[in-house]
Amino acid sequence: MARSDKKNTTCASCGYKFTRPAKLRQHYQSNKNQCNKPPEDNTPTPIPRPQSPPPAPVVHTRGKDRRKEKPEPIQTPILQDNDPEAGPGPSTQEYRERRHSKDTQDEEAFEEIIPQVGEPSEVERQYDQEQSRITLDRVQDHTGIDKIRKHVDDYDLLKEIDMTEPKTQEISGYWEGMKKLARIEDHAPEGDIHFEEGPVGRDLERPHQNRSLMSKWEAIVPKLSNPAYAFNGMVEGVKKYRETPYMPKLIASARQEMTRVFQTEFRRKEQIKSVIVAKGIYYRKEKKDITDNKAPSIIKIAEKWHRGKMRALLSENYIDEHLTSSSGEIDKKIEEYLENGSGWILVRIDTVYIEVYNLKRATGGSYEPTPKKLANKKSTINPDNKGLVDPETNALSEKCLQGALGCYFAYQDGHTDNLERIFRATKYKPYLDVVKLDGIPMPTPICTSIFNKIEEMNPDISINVWGWNEETATPKAEIASKNWDRPYIIDLLALTNIVKSEDTDKYGQKNHFLWIKNIDRLLYGDTAHKEKKHLCRRCTITFPSKKSLDHHREHCFGSRTMAG
Repeated sequence: MARSDKKNTTCASCGYKFTRPAKLRQHYQSNKNQCNKPPEDNTPTPIPRPQSPPPAPVVHTRGKDRRKEKPEPIQTPILQDNDPEAGPGPSTQEYRERRHSKDTQDEEAFEEIIPQVGEPSEVERQYDQEQSRITLDRVQDHTGIDKIRKHVDDYDLLKEIDMTEPKTQEISGYWEGMKKLARIEDHAPEGDIHFEEGPVGRDLERPHQNRSLMSKWEAIVPKLSNPAYAFNGMVEGVKKYRETPYMPKLIASARQEMTRVFQTEFRRKEQIKSVIVAKGIYYRKEKKDITDNKAPSIIKIAEKWHRGKMRALLSENYIDEHLTSSSGEIDKKIEEYLENGSGWILVRIDTVYIEVYNLKRATGGSYEPTPKKLANKKSTINPDNKGLVDPETNALSEKCLQGALGCYFAYQDGHTDNLERIFRATKYKPYLDVVKLDGIPMPTPICTSIFNKIEEMNPDISINVWGWNEETATPKAEIASKNWDRPYIIDLLALTNIVKSEDTDKYGQKNHFLWIKNIDRLLYGDTAHKEKKHLCRRCTITFPSKKSLDHHREHCFGSRTMAG
């Protein structure tokens, strides 16, 4: 027989019958359908109560008051075995068989009304998947790690109390990705950023052929709970990222710690080159089956290394410029990764790396005699610093660059005799200080950034550097200044030699700078045309007039600059 206490599980609008009242409630709450819960009838239902029998008429009998008499209890008749009127008694076999048959009929009727829990039907499975998609669409509205963590906690709670729908494989993959995002900051420190030197390892995006000259420092960006790094949150789209770029703020917060790293490296190495790398963590939602638009999404997480440019740091004065420039370069690469419809969302900048290498470039040096073929050109002045001791370093003088620049200004003042003795002649020594060389390393490498800095400190000069091949007796343009319209155009020639270091037993290049007194004779001394030539220092093309040369320079220097 049917149970009278069974609750209603049928939708009043569409008539669909559910297995449990909980599913009926979810059906009413869903925005996917138009079914509404019927209004409840709050009118109290009258409960029938048995009417008490009217009191018996009181019959007064002499000497008795029947109002004080108590009614006798009604005795239930006890079944007796083998009683033909009452039927079989409880101790008989026939009674037990009838009772068992009746209980079996009740159980069968109960199973017909309330089916036992088993495998869900196809309709129920489709409904469960539809409800799961609705739940995912609601949850996917998240813009921060805190919201993702809350969604994951809510889901785990519902799963623990068995209030979630049966998960398919795709939904399971989605929530696994959500859980990884929720734990993305678990390894980050609470305090300030701190760099530690670690193993070089292998950069999968940029493998190095020789990493023996490299040292690597690593720091994990602190959590969002640190006010100095509260900006490092989740951001979607390149437009929002450009409004508040992360790298300048990150470099500003970590500048003191990063400066400490570079100072440590300068104590180990005299000159270094370095690059800053930032690792960003991204995620995006993808369809597991791209052909099915209704397929649920999965979470894909990716790590991307953004590298700044490699720069030569010749002294501690270059640290601030390197940090500032690197932050802008890394920001640009993050923007490129976020745009072009990639769909990636930046979760956080997770780690910052500082890679430092030994700088093995031309290091300047002591006096070098003028090669024979170059001397035959009679177009250069070689400042003689042979055997001189620098009072600042108590070592052999390596300030040939200072002497070559001084020779130019001494010649402008009409001094033409013995200019090579600029370090020794008293009348020439004042010209050594005409050009400001504050912060310029001595010995001086052939490096574009160094000579650009000299021109910044001396806004009226322009410096071009040439190399020399003794075998072919030809010069080669190494550095061409863009400031060709300044009043003082200075041409220098660097004699490069390979020498062995006394301290490290390693080989390196050394330069000795000469002043080029006559560039036309150096380049065209062997030609028959002796008329005045107007030379472009960058491409070494000559023009018949200064006007045509100036017109050419506007286009020539607008293209790619020469590497130093």
